Amino acid sequence: MKKSYLVVISIIGIFVIIVSGFLYYEQAYTQNCESGGGNMTGVLRCTKILDGDFVSERETSGENDMVNIVIPTGASNPEAQKNYVPKNILVVIGVNNTVTWVNEDDASSSVVSDDDLFDSGLISPKNAWTHTFDMEGFYGYHSEPHPWMKGMVIVELLNNEKRVNSTSSREITVLSISPENVTLPELKPKTPAKHDGLIQE
Repeated sequence: MKKSYLVVISIIGIFVIIVSGFLYYEQAYTQNCESGGGNMTGVLRCTKILDGDFVSERETSGENDMVNIVIPTGASNPEAQKNYVPKNILVVIGVNNTVTWVNEDDASSSVVSDDDLFDSGLISPKNAWTHTFDMEGFYGYHSEPHPWMKGMVIVELLNNEKRVNSTSSREITVLSISPENVTLPELKPKTPAKHDGLIQE
């Protein structure tokens, strides 16, 4: 009786901890979204990208919005906690695919893609550099003078449309998978084989 009582109390305790954690996370997530500020005329949603910061993004309102990434004061220090703010972002072609890096640090910095697709050159303190992404993909980037400074821009197509790159005529097709259009093969349970009275897996 005493043992089952402890089990019930333990289960209730674990449940309370999980629910409390969820409520705390939900509150922090909502506050982070709502503190984005700015002139927002579209639908605001919050997305967690990789291990970086939360990024607020707008759904389409018919105009291309710029996204700012700040190189904060002290970012050039190898021990700095934040180098690019936000560190990882998601942009959508035709909606908010123009990104501006603003250098608020006291040292010059740069924005160079890991695969050499773009290079800002040195961005002096209190200056900015802008790049428009027109191809979907994952664009890791870093600072040449400060290689520990790293970030990621994830570029998606609007509504998973098919897009043709006019410069190379290379067609990119995005496959959208949802529970309605996925058929999984039927899985049959593995039956152990019997051999001389022994069961083998």
